Amino acid sequence: MTLYGNICVFQGLGLNKRLLLRPVIRTIAAGASLLLLLMFFGVPNIAFAITYYVDATLGSDSPHNPGTSINSPWKTISRANRCLSQPGDKILFKRGEVWHEEFKIFKSGEPGNPLTIGAYGSGERPIFDGTYSGTIQWEDLGGGIYRTTSPSWDVEPGVLMYNGVPKPPITTLLFREPVPAALNADAILIQCKVDLNGTCTSAVYTNLWVTSKKGNSISGVTFFEIDADKARTVIVRQINADGVEEEWPKSERLYLEDVTTSMDGLTLPGHWYWDEQSKSIYLYSDHAPGVNVGIGDLNVGINSQGRDYLIIEDIILRGYNSSGLWLNYSTGSVVQNLLVYASGATGHKTGLLLSNSDDNVIRNNSVDSVLRSGIGLYARPPADGVTITRNNIITDNFVTNSGSTGITLNTDGKVDSIAQNLSDNRIENNRIINSNTMSYDSAGVYTLWIGTGNVIRRNIIRDGGSTVLRSAGIMIDGGVVSINGQPNSVGIYDNTIINNSLGGVVISGTGHVIQGNTLSCNGVSSWESGQLLFFPSFGSNAESCSVYNNLMGADSSQKLVTVLNGMPGSSLPHEIDSNTYKSMRSESFCWGRNECEELLGLSSWQTESGLDYNSTFDRVNYSFLGCDQGASTPMAPVRKALRGVYLLLLN
Repeated sequence: MTLYGNICVFQGLGLNKRLLLRPVIRTIAAGASLLLLLMFFGVPNIAFAITYYVDATLGSDSPHNPGTSINSPWKTISRANRCLSQPGDKILFKRGEVWHEEFKIFKSGEPGNPLTIGAYGSGERPIFDGTYSGTIQWEDLGGGIYRTTSPSWDVEPGVLMYNGVPKPPITTLLFREPVPAALNADAILIQCKVDLNGTCTSAVYTNLWVTSKKGNSISGVTFFEIDADKARTVIVRQINADGVEEEWPKSERLYLEDVTTSMDGLTLPGHWYWDEQSKSIYLYSDHAPGVNVGIGDLNVGINSQGRDYLIIEDIILRGYNSSGLWLNYSTGSVVQNLLVYASGATGHKTGLLLSNSDDNVIRNNSVDSVLRSGIGLYARPPADGVTITRNNIITDNFVTNSGSTGITLNTDGKVDSIAQNLSDNRIENNRIINSNTMSYDSAGVYTLWIGTGNVIRRNIIRDGGSTVLRSAGIMIDGGVVSINGQPNSVGIYDNTIINNSLGGVVISGTGHVIQGNTLSCNGVSSWESGQLLFFPSFGSNAESCSVYNNLMGADSSQKLVTVLNGMPGSSLPHEIDSNTYKSMRSESFCWGRNECEELLGLSSWQTESGLDYNSTFDRVNYSFLGCDQGASTPMAPVRKALRGVYLLLLN
């Protein structure tokens, strides 16, 4: 090894390598062994690992400071960024300190000898904070509206912290005609593709959750790019007086003219938007903004591109516009004991993101109050045909209060050659509470266009969505049949799924196995739902799924099993049997097309479906359904504990 460990320390000590070489050259010239040179400057394969320390208060980035002891730490993340240079190195951040920076990892570890980013000392974990660290100047425009005058925001932030709570921006849509009085706050607007006859042929996925209306405008929350030029027709879905979601008739559809921002859309404290012309933030606040407001300034807290065999642990990541942590093209890494809080709604919109990566472990992390997805596995269409996200384990994490999905697996690819790039991953032993607080249609665990061999097991998923926002416990969407004829099936085993608004396990695609799950009190009357729901998606019905040994319970307004075969042609039969059913009413099953025309009791369900002959049914009272039994060790939402910490650190 080198005398000081590696070249990073040479730079830290301000030493001149040519001066160091002179006595060595003289020694070699005098006949000394080459071994002496190797001992002095080192061989990478035998170099000793170094631990670096970083302290935001007492540290120093002086060129003469090596950063290699607790008594001589560095000060900034930017200094630490430059110096992980060999397998086994560690960079440790002092507990109780805060950095408003991004950490970019430029080196890899080796199998059995990883690079480590972690913490030292006692107290709260070190905090990486993506919000603006300077003073924000505000102008009072009256009526509770404030505008930033300094600094200038050249791009839209992804998150604004208001009284410690992350808030998404408010978007305003302008229409040709005045908005009808019948449109409610909390309605959902969905863009619609229109054919030459003006008929709405299909809805695109973009949607907006309405918060207010005025004149020709409607304002609300969206995580999608709403494009007035591509799809001008907007359909309205809202809950009617009977508690059922209905689509407005064609004659009352709205025609979109523009997507903009407006102070008219700022109607509640914490509502805000970014104005592109003035580069300012407009905010509605019930008091003069100060340390109670933080604005996202940085995109990713810890960012690793193409780096392998890392350990990332014991850090708090909060207030970043895109993601708290992003591992891309990574192998053999472990992410553990992080708290990711309040990541934003631009870029990847995910608290912990693992993309195009294999053989990694994400475990024992808490992800709270992110504006969109809590933890994401993603594989994009490969340019070279080798991009994969496989054999990853997502385990023992606690995901709460996500704006959309708790944990998502996604390729965005509607062909098998892309979907197969996300295969053989395990989502297990996680607790996912209160998903889908801001988005229209998602789940505690949501998949879209994924490959074979993915397993979702032993998770607790509860309390997702609302009467307006649809959230399943587990939703399998966009299934395809693989090129070799094998289904892209998902194994769903031994999960406990309670009190989610859309349903318990909601399935499209082919060949999935649903076994040993407890599904209870899922679904509201707003939509067709059930503890188990098979639905048609992307032009085909769900088919050939196996459902065994599940316990399902429904209250007086909910269904047990719903099978919808809305697409033309017959579906290959499912195998459903040996399940235990409990309900507050006898007729709790449905076999239909696009909706339940008639509810069936167990015997009629068996006759209609030809299934479930070895299953049992009991009619019970609510107290026997177990809907209030949840996780064995309930935890309060993390955000409640963090608000005081956040304000204290900014004071």
